[in-house]
Amino acid sequence: MRRFVLVGLSIVGACSLAATPTVRELVARARKGPSLLLTRDMLPEIRRKAEVDPDAKAWWKNVRKDADRALARPEAIPDRGGQWTLWYSCRNCGVMLKAESPTRHVCPKCGKDYSGWPFDDVYVSRVHSRLSRAARACGLMWLLTGEAKYATRVKEILLGYAAAYDGYVWHSRNGPVDRPNKNGAARAAAQILDEAAWLIPILQGMDAVRDTLTPEEDARIISGLVKPSTETIRTECAKWSNHECWHLAAYGLSGLVQRDEALVDAALHSRYGAFNQLEHGILPDGCWYEGALHYHFYTMDAFTPFFQALRNLGMEPPRAYKRMFDAPFGQLAPDGQLPPVNDSWPTWFRPGDRAEHYELAYAWWGDPLYGWWVAQKPRRTMQYALWGRSGGKSGAAPLSLASRLYEASGIAVLRTQTPGRTRAGITPDNCLMMDFGPHGEWHGHPDKLNIFFWLHGQLVSEDPGCIGYGNPRHWGWYKSTLAHDTLRIDGENQGNATGTLLGFGAASNAAVVAAVVSGARPKSRWDGPVASGVEIGRATALVDDVIFDCLWADSADEHQYEWCFHARGTCETSVAAAPVVDLPPHVEKIETYKGTNWKGDDSWSWVESPAKGVHAGSWRAKWKQPGVTLNVFHWSPPGELWTGRGSAQPPTERLSLAVNRVRCRSVVFPTVMTTDGVADVSFDEAICDPDGTRGFAATVNGRKFLFLVNPKGTSCRGRDGCAVLLERTAGGLTVVVSAHIPATARHRNR
Repeated sequence: MRRFVLVGLSIVGACSLAATPTVRELVARARKGPSLLLTRDMLPEIRRKAEVDPDAKAWWKNVRKDADRALARPEAIPDRGGQWTLWYSCRNCGVMLKAESPTRHVCPKCGKDYSGWPFDDVYVSRVHSRLSRAARACGLMWLLTGEAKYATRVKEILLGYAAAYDGYVWHSRNGPVDRPNKNGAARAAAQILDEAAWLIPILQGMDAVRDTLTPEEDARIISGLVKPSTETIRTECAKWSNHECWHLAAYGLSGLVQRDEALVDAALHSRYGAFNQLEHGILPDGCWYEGALHYHFYTMDAFTPFFQALRNLGMEPPRAYKRMFDAPFGQLAPDGQLPPVNDSWPTWFRPGDRAEHYELAYAWWGDPLYGWWVAQKPRRTMQYALWGRSGGKSGAAPLSLASRLYEASGIAVLRTQTPGRTRAGITPDNCLMMDFGPHGEWHGHPDKLNIFFWLHGQLVSEDPGCIGYGNPRHWGWYKSTLAHDTLRIDGENQGNATGTLLGFGAASNAAVVAAVVSGARPKSRWDGPVASGVEIGRATALVDDVIFDCLWADSADEHQYEWCFHARGTCETSVAAAPVVDLPPHVEKIETYKGTNWKGDDSWSWVESPAKGVHAGSWRAKWKQPGVTLNVFHWSPPGELWTGRGSAQPPTERLSLAVNRVRCRSVVFPTVMTTDGVADVSFDEAICDPDGTRGFAATVNGRKFLFLVNPKGTSCRGRDGCAVLLERTAGGLTVVVSAHIPATARHRNR
């Protein structure tokens, strides 16, 4: 049966139903020679490009260096499998270790030495990775130059693994296991995900030199390495997951190498194959469903070698995949970062970055934005040298970012330009984001309604993202509610909640978003109420470079509420504080397979220099860093103000936190944040109307504002919008910006 997919036919997006090759045709074409990286028909143009194009020439020069290094210092095939690389960090500092030898691993910050398991075994993983990359690099050099020494080195690696692989015992991230697939166990690696990532370059290298193998050598490599490693990978199905995307890419490429139609068909068309992963894993706004842009790109890393190999054989990449390339642009911050929501490391996305993805996207679809993007830096990547499309430069950027709602992902992006400051680049210099969406499953953090922002082009208040999952600081601090700018209840982490969008809106140099998290019935084992019997909500407006923020909680019972806030720089507050010396030490727990909503949360024990003082309800704080000063004006019922320093990104950096702790049934936390010289702010009223309307009135440098949000309706005191910021002038109240529920709202879970 011939299968059909939708294929884009032009750069302006016109589409037509076009027949793609059947799996049988793809495998038949793969029999004719190399195809995973390139085909023989592509070689003349690639060689010509390497001679005349400076970027392609520079990349090939680097590949030759890598290949020659692999020849000059050939590493032996390890006698055992490796370990999880995320164990490889200092237990004290959280930073990645430096290998001084195969058995000595040193923290570059505190100097502490580590040895033995799992650190020595992580070093073995790195040897496996180097050998895998060497197989690909030498295979490429064989195809380009025809020099036999490169093919010989690939053959040595392949035959070495074919002899050794059967001796690799099944083991997981926690050590040896008594059966395959226990805790995701693998053989060359400690989890099947890493086994797949190791195997893909091995397969690419084998495909490149296969014509040089004797039939006996080919059979030994297939039976001793390719087939058993593929079977290892297929012992686990991770369903809808970045893991499964790596699995299917590996066994799909293996199917092409083995000439196995069933493997290729399963990689494409099975229930959890590539086409269904795209359909179920990509949300309507283009983001990968796990809620972390790090894993958005990591999933793309899995798909791209598989789709490019299929394109070499005549099958165009699915048009639906293009949405993953488009989605990150709207979340670009003024300093070039993408938001590190959930389990994300700092992800840079400045013009020219991520060329390994966008060179392919430009070659596949010809979108002018991609061409402009990759042309902003030297194009010295494999993707450009082998498959890239020339051109792309233009005078003006085809991208100008404004406020945007990622509704399905639950990310609101508010953007404004500071009056009197010249806009530099493609983003305004003020940007605030709120995370209200799905929890994100295993990679989610208990941080609903978290906000983080950039002012005057600088990161001021951040989501700390994550560090290596094998480090206790990740679980005790980075994956805690206290580490985020949101509400903590009764001294514990929030539940793994999903929020409900109330409304979003943008006007002239202003934007606003409002959302709630209620005690909805859980949708899955990953979702639940933020806290038993409590609904929390937040409305935040960004106007020029001023932030108006209203965070509230409603409950029939009394609770301890902690309004949490963090910013870079040194912090000064109006509250006299004394050191806290009676906090219990933290428990260095490492959780790798279960959820994260522990009771008895000990995240305060990860805070340095904790202090607390009593406040009468109104207090202010100032965070100073080079280039920008943040002023925070806060109002609430009387309570305690806790301060301290917590880990940031990287873990060697610190942020200063201020946590307002109060005890009551329901509460409203009005806050105004300003920069530099704007320091005259007073609160005139906290609003808690019987109809559910929440908000506050404040005077900011002589201008009077009224900020209202109605979580149960579409108007506030007669003004259209579920959240409205008003300014009182001589002519009366004027709407600055208002939020409305989009017609396509997807997060009404109440």
